Amino acid sequence: MIESQNYKNVAKVIIVQSTQELQIQRVMNRDGESRASVKNRLKSQMSLEEKLNYADYVLYNTSGRDQLKSQVHRLYSELKDLA
Repeated sequence: MIESQNYKNVAKVIIVQSTQELQIQRVMNRDGESRASVKNRLKSQMSLEEKLNYADYVLYNTSGRDQLKSQVHRLYSELKDLA
């Protein structure tokens, strides 16, 4: 969304942040790709640090689905109140 400039078409930008190692493991498990392949893909993307400059909100996806769900529900309530 950010690299393609589509962030300009939305009211708010939400970034979901995780550690690089966790990202690598999740993609390897999901897609069956090698570590090297995933790392190359990540290298071709804008860095998380750069993406964070565009974020209105950041969700942290480092602990598990329940923690992320809780953050999403809180953010949804906040955004709903702004509408």
